[in-house]
Amino acid sequence: MKRTTLRTSAIALGAAVALPATAQEWNVGWGGYMRQYVLFGSTEHKQSGASLPAFMDIKVEYGSLPSGDSPPSLTDVTAGTALDLSANDLAEKIYVDAANYLNLDTAPNLGSGSTANKAEDITIVVVETADADAEDGDGNGRARVEAVNKSVDRNGGAQRRDTEIHFKPSVTLENGITFGAYVELEGDGAGVDESHMTISSDSLGRFVLGADDSMGKNLMVAAPEVTAFWTDDGIHGSFIPVYTGSGSPAAIASKTEVGGNNDVMRISYMTPSLGGLTLGVSYAADNKNNGNNSGYLTKDKANGNLSDILDLGLRFSQSLGEATVTLGARYGTAKQTLVGKADKKPREAGVGVNVGFGAFTLGGSYTDSQRYDKDGNDQSSNGFSLGLEYDMDGPWVFGINTHQGEWDNGDEHSIAKIGATRTLGTGVSWDLYAVTAKSERSTSTNVILPGTGGTDEARTRAISYMEKASGTLFGTAINLNF
Repeated sequence: MKRTTLRTSAIALGAAVALPATAQEWNVGWGGYMRQYVLFGSTEHKQSGASLPAFMDIKVEYGSLPSGDSPPSLTDVTAGTALDLSANDLAEKIYVDAANYLNLDTAPNLGSGSTANKAEDITIVVVETADADAEDGDGNGRARVEAVNKSVDRNGGAQRRDTEIHFKPSVTLENGITFGAYVELEGDGAGVDESHMTISSDSLGRFVLGADDSMGKNLMVAAPEVTAFWTDDGIHGSFIPVYTGSGSPAAIASKTEVGGNNDVMRISYMTPSLGGLTLGVSYAADNKNNGNNSGYLTKDKANGNLSDILDLGLRFSQSLGEATVTLGARYGTAKQTLVGKADKKPREAGVGVNVGFGAFTLGGSYTDSQRYDKDGNDQSSNGFSLGLEYDMDGPWVFGINTHQGEWDNGDEHSIAKIGATRTLGTGVSWDLYAVTAKSERSTSTNVILPGTGGTDEARTRAISYMEKASGTLFGTAINLNF
């Protein structure tokens, strides 16, 4: 059946190109959406249980001192004494990279140094002290530390907007072939998101040429979900400081891309529906999208880049008595170049199903991501989603959702939501929702120690610690779809 459909589509496309055809009037279509969210809630962010290597050094410097004060000497600190640096008026600092200090009084986030995560308490426990002029002779005291603990609690309100404008002109020739363009503008300053051309007909199927999601992602099925504050894409990470990885991995999303290659230049084809079955395939030469160009002829295969990105997807929809079933599956793979190392083979695989019966729709999905960072370090994860939707056959639709994910190294992420959407009019809806999310991961940061002779030679130590985050949100939103 697949071979016959592909042959028929090829003949139809060939006829469209070879035979002259008169165009009808262009349909200059456009659309888009605007969403305005208002949220209230509380969050907690902890970094604790730091496992520090032996003889971890801390360099302490002193800035402007209050009148009449003098800097205390680390040699005066008894081993085992806890120093509450958040309450200290002195500018005590620790290196976080080769160029910058982390000021523990204003930005004590060992992970990123963000002032948005200033701690209420941060303690460095001194285990052993040394003379102020020890080893490097620069006059700065030095000490070994045992543990670092940080806790940040936040509560209050927030607002978010999300806007896109879609231009989608099209024209249908007399032979039935439709040519169209699609340009997606981000309304919040990010410029053009997706831009591609489509060629389609009932017998031909659909070709997509340009920057777009892969057919694997487009044909994948996720759990049913109400409200535009999705549990299945990491939007909550903008408000709750949970770990969401990068590039929408399987741990936080059901619909993923190989190596996170979202909206790159690719060629895609989707068959017409064959008794409810639709098949799709996509190919991208690489994951670099520099303006209008992509591919081997214009790009170097730099360290960490993807090439030969192939995606396959299918969707099957059918009515079985009073029930409806929609099944989706996808598989994608690519090659990842690593300079000086063996290449990697990242991949994405997933399956999802929705079953509708009367007013209820129940569904779920499972997705697995095999991913690596630009240096080849494993960042693989997996996750599943579950959702139940109840449509009152009126203005209200209610739903409950969860997405549970785990990275192969043991890091975890979970989110749950209960929500409702009310239709106010054509293209206008109102959302209400409550969301809870949490994550737990082991992570580390490098500390650059002062070198000998008063210089800053790179003597690096790694601080590893456990980072836990959680939070609860209550929100509402107005959605305009036009």
